[in-house]
Amino acid sequence: MTVTQQRLPGLSQDWNERFVEMLPQIRRTIRYAIRRAPRDARDEEMADSIAHAYCGFARLVNQGKGDRAFGTTLARYAVLRVRSGRRVGGRCNVRDLTSPFARRGHGIDVLPLVEQTAGGRWEEIVVEDRHSSPADIAACRIDFKALWAHTSTHFSTAWRIHAFVA
Repeated sequence: MTVTQQRLPGLSQDWNERFVEMLPQIRRTIRYAIRRAPRDARDEEMADSIAHAYCGFARLVNQGKGDRAFGTTLARYAVLRVRSGRRVGGRCNVRDLTSPFARRGHGIDVLPLVEQTAGGRWEEIVVEDRHSSPADIAACRIDFKALWAHTSTHFSTAWRIHAFVA
């Protein structure tokens, strides 16, 4: 049995130039759509949205509908795809707790510990769970205190937590 890989024809130079001509309109539309996003996330959303717009444009060209592509429409659909947690070139993994797709689907909120240490008691956030027994909560608190007390300073915090949990 022979497996053949179907390749999509590459975009010609004319179509690439057409996308580059639409790019300022795409950027304006995306910038307006993400204006209320957190400042640190805007650059990432802009880049992801432009990548989605290009992929959508490439699909239209491959279907022979490249002349029907409009920058505003491509940008709006690209922003919607980014907001839904989709990535270009990757799959939506519902089992990856750090992916936006899984967090939205399961109602998970991931908080960085760095922001919580300013308040003082980040341990309370780590063990807060309605399904844990008091014994589980006490064991988690003891283990975390032991982890932070007996680690050297030259390893990163994320690596120590990963090694401890694994």
